[in-house]
Amino acid sequence: MKVGIDLDGTLAQSFELWEQLHPEFEIRHLVNDMWAKPEVQDWYNEHHKTIRHLYKPYPGARAVLEFIDNPIVLTARPTTHDICPATALWLEKRGINLEIIHEVKKDLACKEHDITVHIEDSPAHALEVARVGIPVLLKDQPYNQDVEHENIIRFTHWLEVPRLLKKLNTQ
Repeated sequence: MKVGIDLDGTLAQSFELWEQLHPEFEIRHLVNDMWAKPEVQDWYNEHHKTIRHLYKPYPGARAVLEFIDNPIVLTARPTTHDICPATALWLEKRGINLEIIHEVKKDLACKEHDITVHIEDSPAHALEVARVGIPVLLKDQPYNQDVEHENIIRFTHWLEVPRLLKKLNTQ
């Protein structure tokens, strides 16, 4: 079993921090119109380099990663010169030494890298991966409550992940 793991909103508590730091950002509206608001885009563009260092892993995530065979970080973060090193540094400082794949089309990346299970929070990415037949463990978030698919299994806490992976591995 090879597991792909999304970063923002799945492994890293990024959006919760945004919500605390910027009053215009509401995590429950993440997939709706938040990115269309110029003030949110301007704020993010100005502060993203700083706030990325403040993200914390979700409780239990680091411990669970030690028990997953072949985990890979599969992030839609852009490959611009300042994002890639920041992503690697964030993982390294938290003792998470995993391969990082930057790819917006996660269904293609999962196929290309033989990922057999993907852990995600984004409704769009979860559905695109699930539709190509790859099981998705969906980190329950306020913005993904409408997402349903036969290949999507929800979880609320990282400590649920080993049991879900074991169940998928025996099917």
